[in-house]
Amino acid sequence: MLKTNSESPFFKYSSDMDLACRLDQLIEKKGVTHYQVSKATGVSQATLSRVRCNKTKKLNTKNIEILAKYFDVRETWLRTGKGESEVILLELQEEDKVLKYQEMISKLIIQNDKMVALIEKQAVTIEKNIEIINALHKR
Repeated sequence: MLKTNSESPFFKYSSDMDLACRLDQLIEKKGVTHYQVSKATGVSQATLSRVRCNKTKKLNTKNIEILAKYFDVRETWLRTGKGESEVILLELQEEDKVLKYQEMISKLIIQNDKMVALIEKQAVTIEKNIEIINALHKR
């Protein structure tokens, strides 16, 4: 069963927790500094500082996307505080499986095409050999 935010050991917050609090909890959970987050994500320290000091209540879509990916949380939760916080690992695992299966299928199709070409080439060779054998028998 999936954990909701209220059941999660990492996120103990009220439903009105603001972006600054969510970001601080993520930074604390990951054990990094604002500087490290900025360096790793490209989101400027000034932007992170404005959020931290509540000078801004929201981030642009690009920064939300980058930070959500960095912290492995859902964009909607980071932006609004609503819904599940953590990216559900099963979803990621399923996406990974689909990608691996697609790669495997692509490889199999390529191998199949190569085998078909080889078989067709061998069939032509066999037909020529049959013609030669038939010609020799007629003599």
